Parts: sequence; C-alpha cells; structure tokens
Amino acid sequence: MYQKCVVIENQLVMNNLGGWRKVELLLLDEFERLVIGKNGAVVIPKEGTHVLPHHRNGVQLVATPKVDENGCLYTHSCSIELRSSKLSSEYRSILQRAAHCGCILIGTTNNGDSYLFGDKDTPLTGTFGREHGKRPSDLHECVLSVSTASIHPELPLI
Repeated sequence: MYQKCVVIENQLVMNNLGGWRKVELLLLDEFERLVIGKNGAVVIPKEGTHVLPHHRNGVQLVATPKVDENGCLYTHSCSIELRSSKLSSEYRSILQRAAHCGCILIGTTNNGDSYLFGDKDTPLTGTFGREHGKRPSDLHECVLSVSTASIHPELPLI
C-alpha cells in the first residue's frame, strides 16, 4: 500500500513537528559576532552556548507581532521551566545575570530549524526564580521569564 502525504513548501506534513528540541542562551558578552540580515541572522559564539535543561513541554518561546499606525513591533518572549536539580550554583548565577543584564536565545525546533530571539540592541531581560510547587508530587523547578520588543520577528539562523 502507498502512504499518502501532502507536501507544503517542500515540507512533509507528517514530519512537521511542533515544540522546541533545544534552547540555547548567550549572554551579551559571549558572542564574537551577531549579524542580522533580511533573510536571517548569523551568531558566532566566543566559546559556546548555555544549553538550557528544560523538560519537553516546559518551553514557551514566541515572537508576537503588534501592528499599529507606526508599523509592526514584535514582542519576543520566553518562559522556560528548568529542573532545579540540574542547575549548579554557577549555572543559576548565569541565568540570574541573563535575566537582569540581558541575553539572546537560540531556539531549535523538533524539525532542526534554529531561530534567534532578541539581539545585541534589544536583548531579552526579565526574571529568574524558583517555583516550589503546591503538592509533594509537583517538581521543584526554576523559571526563566524574559522578553523584549524588537523591530524584527524571530530570525532563522543562516
């Protein structure tokens, strides 16, 4: 038997998974070069990135457009639940610094496409803290919530 599938813009619908496989964080002094162009962005880290140890459904990473008479502005926002047991005190310090001083995020989808959120002129800032849960069965987690306003949407990495 043949399996039918629909092709949309060269992507198979059956392989078009949602969600985020990996989220990487870079502090503002941790990249050599960040170039933004019409078709995407190039990020060259100095030494590497901080891969955030999130659970499968614990990431909300979006760039929401808002159009008014002055044009379009995008709100880049991220809320990510991180397992407290996987965060060393050094890593917690990095996340605290990212929330207060600013960072950029690189999100990689389950299809392998990577996107840039925030940039050096409009970094993501916000809060980092602990959530203790309400019941004994709740996990003890930390939450990083950051956002910024930008003139561009999330940009694919090229």
